[in-house]
Amino acid sequence: MSKRLGQLQERRAMLEQKSAVQRQRLAAAVEEIDARVRRVEVGLGSARKFLQRPAVLAGGAALGLLLGPGKALRFAGQAALLIEAARRLLRFVRPGKAG
Repeated sequence: MSKRLGQLQERRAMLEQKSAVQRQRLAAAVEEIDARVRRVEVGLGSARKFLQRPAVLAGGAALGLLLGPGKALRFAGQAALLIEAARRLLRFVRPGKAG
């Protein structure tokens, strides 16, 4: 009986260790997914802000007509990166003033 009990205790310890490793891996995966979702949410929030302005919509439509859809999207992506970089720089230079 004590031999069986020892085997069961060893198995339990092994399963607990395996479970702990799986929990750590799962937590890391969840954190990575959460970070990606936060980046997407920030991007969508920025897009909503810009798209609520009629001048931005009109400018985007004109840009699309003048440059074509591929170049317009590439230009818009680069502009968004520059705007975000400028915002981050302003937050760094003037904390509390940039929005």
